[in-house]
Amino acid sequence: MYDVNYDEFEPVEPSGGTYSTARPTRKRHVGFAVAVSLLVMLLCAAMTVISLYSVHIERQNGATSVVFTERNPDISATPAPPETPAEPDAPKLPAAPAEELLPQLSAAVSLSDIYSKVAPSVVSVICTTPEQTLERCGVILSNEGYIITNCYVVRNPGAITVLMYDGSEHIASVVGGDPLSDLAVVKIDAGDFVPAEFGDSSALTVGEQVLSIGDPRGRELRAAMTNGILSGVSRDLDIDGRTMTILQTNANLPAGGYGGPLINMRGQVIGINAENLGTYASSEGNLGLAVPIDDAKNIVEELIEHGYIPGRPSIGLSGQSVTAAAQAYYRLPAGAYVEDVELNGPADRAGIQSGDIITAINDTAVSSLEELNLIKNRYKSGDVVTLTVFRDGNVMNVSLVLGEIR
Repeated sequence: MYDVNYDEFEPVEPSGGTYSTARPTRKRHVGFAVAVSLLVMLLCAAMTVISLYSVHIERQNGATSVVFTERNPDISATPAPPETPAEPDAPKLPAAPAEELLPQLSAAVSLSDIYSKVAPSVVSVICTTPEQTLERCGVILSNEGYIITNCYVVRNPGAITVLMYDGSEHIASVVGGDPLSDLAVVKIDAGDFVPAEFGDSSALTVGEQVLSIGDPRGRELRAAMTNGILSGVSRDLDIDGRTMTILQTNANLPAGGYGGPLINMRGQVIGINAENLGTYASSEGNLGLAVPIDDAKNIVEELIEHGYIPGRPSIGLSGQSVTAAAQAYYRLPAGAYVEDVELNGPADRAGIQSGDIITAINDTAVSSLEELNLIKNRYKSGDVVTLTVFRDGNVMNVSLVLGEIR
């Protein structure tokens, strides 16, 4: 049934008269394994050669040949890859010297230093009348006892005293006042004077830091310091017909600080804080006005020499504007209503009376007291002007010689 090839069995030596029928082990083909190994070695060598050489095929005269070109015959001589150029540094602004950045920093280096330097030159000026007590600030001008202050305290008759930084109090006399600039000068004859150092207000710029020393609520809180910046410089304002240059700051300038100093960061006074300049007024918010010290010096010199500003024209009367309601109810014209006439003043000598309404000056209509002063200040003392006056339903022209404000 089965076809058995006995040639595949190897004879086994007899052992105990029996024979083994186990299948013999198949012979290994050693030659085939060796051939495979040689082939693998040749392939690896070829890959090595290919990696070191570039290969291309050439055909010439009908013959084909494989050409190996050495990729990198001298690795040590291989040039380094070009370096990526470094990005240039971002341009830098040259560092400006401290004096250029903050030219105001020199003598004083801190707010405390500035306060220590200026505060002894700041005083409180008190005017006492039977009806009230008025308090403002002042700046010591010189060793002779001259003090710059606010005009408001000298326009009211009363006893004026000066409270010094050291607490001493002295009687003061009025030297003169200028309502237009809101400046005045008083003088004391005794005291430990520490005159302020005055700066140059012509070189100021918007944004500079400034300080102020004053009495925010009178003597109880005297010599308090506030700070801010210059919000405006060289502000040319039309004040009662005259152009004035003022400084504007957001430093807090309370009522008790009017007449006090506006200070730069060198501890120099660059302005005198003003209360009212025409229709412009300081407030306790972020609007403060100051007369530049360059202008204030000229005014102060005139006040010390003359007691007033020579040439400032005066009509010699006081009054108020005729309101729209009064015009409608009493059938009055618009103009400046005369309340008081200065005895022997220009208006008195021209025949102006209380109750008159001035409606024009040199044929230029005026609708208020402010307009009357505005046009009047275009002239100088000694000029002759013609006033148009409404009196008891009649209109007349009056010739008037302008006097001087004293």
